[in-house]
Amino acid sequence: MQTTQELKSKQIYSCQVQEMMKLLGKKWSLLIIKCISRNKEISFTELKKELKISQKILWQRLEELEKEDLITNFECTQKLKKKEFRSIYSLTQKGAQIEKFLELFEGVEKNN
Repeated sequence: MQTTQELKSKQIYSCQVQEMMKLLGKKWSLLIIKCISRNKEISFTELKKELKISQKILWQRLEELEKEDLITNFECTQKLKKKEFRSIYSLTQKGAQIEKFLELFEGVEKNN
């Protein structure tokens, strides 16, 4: 028989998994992770260009992925044409685990 604490712990874990799956199931989320993974570090502009995604949706997904600690962003201070800096995105350790998950699915796809 499980204790109340064990049941609560399982419910919390289940909710966390559901929330993560909800985020990853949103259009563009996995493609963004895959693109960042492939490039290791990539700017917002490069992501937008590579994925051919609207700026608004890209910002939303990046914020959601960052909030869940799947990606991180830092500002690179390079002298650009109009700006003094640009945001660079990379995967966190947690995001790298998602990348491994994606690689498993690609392996299954190639074998079929």
